[in-house]
Amino acid sequence: MRATFLGFEIARKALNASQKGLDVVTQNISNANTEGYTRQRVDLSSVPSERGTYLYSNSTTSDVGMGVNVDRISQVRDKVLDYKYRKENAINNTWNTSLSGLRDIENIIDEYDKDGLSTSLMNFYEKLHTFSSNTSNIEYASLLRTSAQTVAQTLNKYSEQLRELEQLNIEELDIVVKDVNELLDKISKINTEIKGAKVAGYTPNELLDTRNSYLDRLSGYVNIYVENHDDGTVSIKSG
Repeated sequence: MRATFLGFEIARKALNASQKGLDVVTQNISNANTEGYTRQRVDLSSVPSERGTYLYSNSTTSDVGMGVNVDRISQVRDKVLDYKYRKENAINNTWNTSLSGLRDIENIIDEYDKDGLSTSLMNFYEKLHTFSSNTSNIEYASLLRTSAQTVAQTLNKYSEQLRELEQLNIEELDIVVKDVNELLDKISKINTEIKGAKVAGYTPNELLDTRNSYLDRLSGYVNIYVENHDDGTVSIKSG
């Protein structure tokens, strides 16, 4: 014979599950514009009857279960999409960085400038052609020498600007290395926090969102592969 208040207990569990669902929906709506937030959901399961199996039973329909149970609050996140995004993010940023560097070089070696290298070489070629027919003329020799000096000055100017650009890129690379090291340090610390939360018996979804944001940022610098472990931590491989 079932307990007198079993129906009330089933109703209580149903109300608790519905209230938790409303809490999660409210959380999702309030963070709709939060960067890095992952939508959450309530995972429910039916609670089976506690009667067990008996050799003699007068009814096969008396046991209707014990209601509903809230198993966990999980994230609606696809690990395959995470992997694809981080892979493509690394490729995209590689090409963007290369394009930015080529544009910087293009701005230095500006062939649309009337004082550019192409104009200087064309002028030098003309002076050289003229001097070849008047090798004894001092005036043409002076013009040729001046034109050659202009070409040399243009090349020196480009060389100096390219060295400055190289130094700037080295300084930017130092900043990138520092940022990567900081991200790795943050991921290591948050790994420890997530592992502790798992041991305590709950899933820290907000910490997972923060770690995923760090991993997404890291994938913009280097091509990474993220390996998930049972204790909630992750390992990062690159190369």
